[in-house]
Amino acid sequence: MTTDSILAERKPSPILAIHKRYEDATNDYDAAERAESKAKLEQDTDLEFSADVAMRKISREQDALRIAILYQVPTNWKEALILQFHIMCLSDMMIGSERAGPDVGEEGAALQVAIDTLFDFMCCEVTEEGSDLHVDHEALG
Repeated sequence: MTTDSILAERKPSPILAIHKRYEDATNDYDAAERAESKAKLEQDTDLEFSADVAMRKISREQDALRIAILYQVPTNWKEALILQFHIMCLSDMMIGSERAGPDVGEEGAALQVAIDTLFDFMCCEVTEEGSDLHVDHEALG
């Protein structure tokens, strides 16, 4: 199921709307990257420079959208999966970068909030008493 089909089903939530814009930005980045590759092959330095500037701008937008998603609260499992996707993306980026470690700044703070929020959502959703899925919220704290 694509984000477009999810958005068509109901009024978009903040998570779905921000994620849709993130997907659009990713497509824009891919197009700019293809243009940059083509420019390199054709030795068109003007186009290569323009594509590089566009990629940097889009990358900053993607970072801002990712951070915004990490501060959202899911209201259903689809939104929780989108939140989990962005948690994993940022976690992978941080682990594979020089930013790994105790001083990870704004991204690390956003990641921790998102992890806590997703855990809270899952605890609230898993409530069937007597089933293997039952969670004793009192015991969790």
